[in-house]
Amino acid sequence: MNSIKENERADVIVLGGGLAGLTLAIQLRQARPDTSVVVLERGRPPFPDAAFKIGESTVEIGGQYLVRLLGEDYLERHQIRKSGPRFYFPSQRNEDITTRLEYGTTDFLPIHSYQIDRGRLENELWARAREHGADVREACKVLEVTLAEGDALHEVAYERGGERRVLQGRWVVDATGRAGLLKRKLGLERPSPHKAGAAWWRIQAKTDVNTWSSSEQWRGLAPNGHRYRATSHLMGDGYWVWIIPLPSGGSSFGIVAHPDYHRFNDYRTFDRALNWLRQHEPQCAQVIESQRHQLLDFAAIRHYSYGAERVFSPQRWALVGEAGVFIDPFLSPGTDFIAIGNTMVTTMVCKQLDGEPYAHYVEFANATYLQLYQLLLPWFEALYPTLGRKQAMVLWVAWYFAMYMSIPATLFLHDRIANMEFMSTMQGEIGRLAQLAARGIALLKEFGDRFDEPDAARFVNLSALEHLIALQRELCGANAEKLDDEGVRALVHRNLEMLEATLIEYFDRIAAALEIHPGTRNINPYAVSLDPERWAEDGLEHTHDARREDVASSIRALWYSS
Repeated sequence: MNSIKENERADVIVLGGGLAGLTLAIQLRQARPDTSVVVLERGRPPFPDAAFKIGESTVEIGGQYLVRLLGEDYLERHQIRKSGPRFYFPSQRNEDITTRLEYGTTDFLPIHSYQIDRGRLENELWARAREHGADVREACKVLEVTLAEGDALHEVAYERGGERRVLQGRWVVDATGRAGLLKRKLGLERPSPHKAGAAWWRIQAKTDVNTWSSSEQWRGLAPNGHRYRATSHLMGDGYWVWIIPLPSGGSSFGIVAHPDYHRFNDYRTFDRALNWLRQHEPQCAQVIESQRHQLLDFAAIRHYSYGAERVFSPQRWALVGEAGVFIDPFLSPGTDFIAIGNTMVTTMVCKQLDGEPYAHYVEFANATYLQLYQLLLPWFEALYPTLGRKQAMVLWVAWYFAMYMSIPATLFLHDRIANMEFMSTMQGEIGRLAQLAARGIALLKEFGDRFDEPDAARFVNLSALEHLIALQRELCGANAEKLDDEGVRALVHRNLEMLEATLIEYFDRIAAALEIHPGTRNINPYAVSLDPERWAEDGLEHTHDARREDVASSIRALWYSS
């Protein structure tokens, strides 16, 4: 094991020993075992299993990133395999869950993701980082970071055991979370136009949504344990409430709401949050009231979304995880950003330490990472007015899932998203993705605004997206074929055609429901809107029919409105 003496040098100094910092330390040592890595963590492990940190739920990119670092066996034994997201849309006063439209899966998705106890996970990461040769130091309070010019070494002054110490390093990586030590020092904070707030807490009691009704018919809609393992979302106008199972036996709850609909002050303390739930989610409130004596903690934040002017620099510093940017907790993208950012930082560090040109790569990585942030931000800005609109949100989730799996997840799982040479040839495809995303978001938001549907107690099966389930199977396990660049490019092109066909199918059904369909079969997906006056100018009528029957069949299963 490589060890680094106090007050000496390291190749990489990581500020913060949480999820982002520890996974980066492991990844750096896996990629380049000679790299000396020091992690400075303020806390003292071992942490309690259910440490109070937001981010207990992962999705495909983040879940598979943890599999790569820790192995699937660890996650299967010590965390909870997630049975996908589950959504319950509003009905009457939300007093009986069986009257609500439910949207979720009937089986595990082929690519596994997990519900995690952050303390349990970070204790494991702490041990694995040390096993891989990283020097992980506890009880370290960072006092000052001095960034050097040119090739000179950076300096980090910190306090440990009552003594002031100085460590020099080639790279400094900020993984301090929302504290954003380097971002604040360098004045890189950028406000986000997305202004939602959140409150969250944990209760040391199991919460199983499947027990909220004694109806055997309703319980039979989901396989045994499936509702419990899911991330449950209770949906309403301008808000959603999460319920996440914790492997240590407790439950995580959160209220996320937009101030245009719900005042932050109405849920910023536990008692106020409980009163807010009594008004909007009384069945959930009743469950929490029966367990409030087991409340572990509570926190709230008025505006959780923020950006950054820069996250990676040729000056040999980087911001990873929440030290950089954060958009929204809906559908759990936080660990995905850690996975992508850490992979880019690992690549740039290895290039620089191996004496290769790296500055151009850093600029590519910075632009690509922030481009992903900017691509996703409009999704969540447009989301909150639509949250309580059932048919629109069923399509929204399927559209997000299709976009996510088709390009970002495909590129990450095929190890291309951090590959500058490959990604530089894909700008046309990324541009098409951005255009399709913008058209789809606008279409669904306006549909939600204009379409009035009655309450309906029914189950809509996300697993019916058979073309996307097949895509997942191609990307995981024994079915995951190692493709060369041309093979990955062909897969992306095929997926873009699938997205185009999806958007056309959406337009057909939405325009027909609103009785404004133009009657033409050949639709241009890059011109769809619900404004007939724009159709001619935008070029709605296409030269050929881009529909696909597999896509039409899947969307048909999600479209329940007459």
